[in-house]
Amino acid sequence: MRLTWSTNSEASLAAIWEYYTQFSEETADEVIQRIISRCEDLLKLPWQGIVRPRVDAEEIRYIIVDYYRVTFSIFADEIQILTVFDWRQNPASEGWSE
Repeated sequence: MRLTWSTNSEASLAAIWEYYTQFSEETADEVIQRIISRCEDLLKLPWQGIVRPRVDAEEIRYIIVDYYRVTFSIFADEIQILTVFDWRQNPASEGWSE
């Protein structure tokens, strides 16, 4: 099994890192590392997390890391991180219908 990141999730990580560099690059690195580390944990237990509400697909789930909802999809040999979204924002801006 391998972990992959969608273009959208990579862009979100970059934006999160950029935001936290306002305070300190060390803080930015720590936040990103916590998100990545938690996502790597999915390789051990891929079916953890919560099934995405209003999405009729058992393999689309999410986990919470700090203030971020990380949505992922489980395939036979891959876990793909779909979105990394600050749950304090408007859910419509995430690109999922809520």
